[in-house]
Amino acid sequence: MSFLAFDYLIVSNPHLDPESLKDTFSFFKERGIRKFIFLLNFDRTLHTVSQIKDRQKKLNDLLRSIRPHGILVNSFFNFVLSDGIVYDRSIASLSAKTAPFLFVKTPVLCDEAWVDSDLNYLLYKMNCQPILTSFEGNILTNSQTRINQMIHSNAYRFSLDLNYITSPDADSRIMEMISREISVFPSITHSLSNYVGIDQAFEQYKARLGEHRYMLVCRNFWNAEKYLFSYL
Repeated sequence: MSFLAFDYLIVSNPHLDPESLKDTFSFFKERGIRKFIFLLNFDRTLHTVSQIKDRQKKLNDLLRSIRPHGILVNSFFNFVLSDGIVYDRSIASLSAKTAPFLFVKTPVLCDEAWVDSDLNYLLYKMNCQPILTSFEGNILTNSQTRINQMIHSNAYRFSLDLNYITSPDADSRIMEMISREISVFPSITHSLSNYVGIDQAFEQYKARLGEHRYMLVCRNFWNAEKYLFSYL
């Protein structure tokens, strides 16, 4: 077992019960992770504002009570994008008061016209900087033309699952993001059992990329961390 090449992690899986959280802290602390950001899905079609605020308060209380010593934790809403949700005035009240970024989960099939329209509203009307979460799902299910369009805009940052990042099939796409200086945030989107081999996966990843390209990836992670945690 060795430390991972970064010391922060975005947790965007739904396993937020006490035992799952304790296991997540324990597993990744052993691998050098000292900063955790937990995302709480906000689907306006399912939750009221008061409900989601109450859920976040309970989550924050739980995180404070069980986080290990020396561990930094934060929680944010992960806005599940659906047609017209960005025009709901409650979105502004739920976004971070001291940070320009907004975690956004786009539909798996993100080529519908309203997606660009709503994202543009976030960018240019609300002055938000979207971090698109679990974006590996979009990369795997949408056309390359559509993904190229989103990446080449340089308007977005991307949160990607550790298993996707280290997958050989993702190498060209990750290096494309790196070359365009697009921030990539390491995250977990599934249950903890999916990451038991993450140490070996990163060792193989480094060997496959070579020292130089691997350092470019690590530098991207570090710069993404500076951006994100400068507001926390």
